[in-house]
Amino acid sequence: MPVLKFLFWILVGWQGALVIWLFKRVPWWAFFFLAYFLLRLMGPEYAKYQIAMENVVADTDPPRAPLVLVEDFDASRDLGPMNEILVQARWSEDLPAIAFDGVSVMDFTVFPLLSTAEDRIAGLAFAGKSEREQLLHLVRAGLEAGTQLPLHGRYDNVPFTDQRVQKELQRYRSRFNRLGYEIGEHLVLISPYLDGRRAELVRAAEANRFWARVLMVLAGLSLVFGTVKLVQKRRSAAGKISIGSS
Repeated sequence: MPVLKFLFWILVGWQGALVIWLFKRVPWWAFFFLAYFLLRLMGPEYAKYQIAMENVVADTDPPRAPLVLVEDFDASRDLGPMNEILVQARWSEDLPAIAFDGVSVMDFTVFPLLSTAEDRIAGLAFAGKSEREQLLHLVRAGLEAGTQLPLHGRYDNVPFTDQRVQKELQRYRSRFNRLGYEIGEHLVLISPYLDGRRAELVRAAEANRFWARVLMVLAGLSLVFGTVKLVQKRRSAAGKISIGSS
């Protein structure tokens, strides 16, 4: 028997084992509570999907985000729907790109963005490692040295929460200083629309719809588990009563 149990756990994997353990240990009412919690999470994801699709339909309209200087950007005031951002900045060939490899979030490439008024790094434009050339082409075309043209994309700070990324930025800080560029305390983090605004909005909408569906499926499974456990509990109670009465 122990050997059979061991083989069974190997076959179902740790995910399956966890589900079975939860089904055995968790009371029926907890599954209903979990389903309610998952449905509450699903609501905002579906709302984001609807907003993204509205933006896709209205793609011929001007961007919903206001155009602001990169040094004046305020996330609490200047973000459009779906974290859309439109900033005016400069870029210089003197500034080295930063490659981050093997971080916990993803591998990506960063290009520093300069303030429009002084040689101060006020923002970072970044994309995945495989998109390096595409990002470089976009930055060069839209933010050539000495010019001040808008850069359109999504405001995102997720990769920069990684401690290794923070360490790498500190290492580059002295290098930028030697080149005569100061790094601002509050950097604007932008993931540019490499394939155009519409493609990015569709991609964001699909991601939100995917997570909304995942949460809905998990909520449905929780309801099924809760119902099965409740039925089992009532049958067990009914069986004890019938035995006692006989």
